[in-house]
Amino acid sequence: NRQMADFLALEAAKEPFHHIHGAGKDGYPVLLKLLREKGVDLADHPALQVREYIYDMPLVMAAADLVLCRAGASTIAEITAIARPAVLVPSPNVGVPALIVPSPYVTNNHQEKNARVLENAGGAAVLLEKDCSGQALFQAACGILHDGARRASMERAMSALGIRDATERIYQTVLEICQ
Repeated sequence: NRQMADFLALEAAKEPFHHIHGAGKDGYPVLLKLLREKGVDLADHPALQVREYIYDMPLVMAAADLVLCRAGASTIAEITAIARPAVLVPSPNVGVPALIVPSPYVTNNHQEKNARVLENAGGAAVLLEKDCSGQALFQAACGILHDGARRASMERAMSALGIRDATERIYQTVLEICQ
């Protein structure tokens, strides 16, 4: 959320795109305070929405041109199923506190491995937490959102990775196992 405060402050100066950010229960008041300290009053910037939680995530993700997120398995499944380009900031390996979202520890560096699969396929940009800042996130987002051809290419790559019939596949596997 500290990095997103910097990101949102950069956006407030230009408002190049509409942004919805879920800060989390504990992060929400902190993020609002950080924005006030940076002179950003969200009431003056209708294109910037900071929410405690995004309760309508399927709708928001479906409407998004770009998703900025961690790289957990469920999130990867969601963004590939809806073919959304992404900037991924994988949670660091176990023992290293995460700075952006409340998932502070991961095992075997699986989030970076997940993210690299999407990056190698051309569907995502990856920023490691150690290299991540509000400025770096803002530049990555702008680079994708202001390049229609790149975004379309990323969408195609994500679509090729997506498994839209996962529920049916799981159901059929369970049926096979139970027979």
